[in-house]
Amino acid sequence: MCCSLIVFSSCKKENISSNNSLPTNISGETNRTSSEMQNALVAWYTFNGDVLDHSGHANNVIFNNATPTTGKNGKPNNAYYFNGSNYMEVANSTSLNPASQITLYTVVKVGGFYQGTCHGNQILIKGNDVKTNGVYSMAFDDGRYYNYNQCFQPVQPTKQNFFARYGDEDGSGTSTGAMLFII
Repeated sequence: MCCSLIVFSSCKKENISSNNSLPTNISGETNRTSSEMQNALVAWYTFNGDVLDHSGHANNVIFNNATPTTGKNGKPNNAYYFNGSNYMEVANSTSLNPASQITLYTVVKVGGFYQGTCHGNQILIKGNDVKTNGVYSMAFDDGRYYNYNQCFQPVQPTKQNFFARYGDEDGSGTSTGAMLFII
């Protein structure tokens, strides 16, 4: 899997253009100033030669064993390759713990699927129990295809379902907006 841009925001769903500019809303309209947009971001990883948080909250990557690779526009070292066992880690901070809503955005190029039990593929995760408010994730699997009984079944690459969760698996938590662009 290759990831070229990750943005966290504690506001409504937004879209990031491919030139790493600040987000505009889904319809492409600019209804906030750049400074308002910058204040809404809680983490912004452009991977333009570094793994620093460009939101101003200093949620920099503290552990990284992923491999730099060419990004979607052909720019070298503008994305990271994850082989299924490597990852990046960011320390917990107050800015990464939104009170009620979060929008997660990432661009990924899927190069394969986890072949082990239950076929879960994590793109982004904060915590482990998605029934707890403040814990969130982006992932994909073929669970919907197998009516969520996919464990010990063969992986179905054309039946993958991409989804996001934010402490609301029991229906009583808060909402998550997720924008995931697959290239």
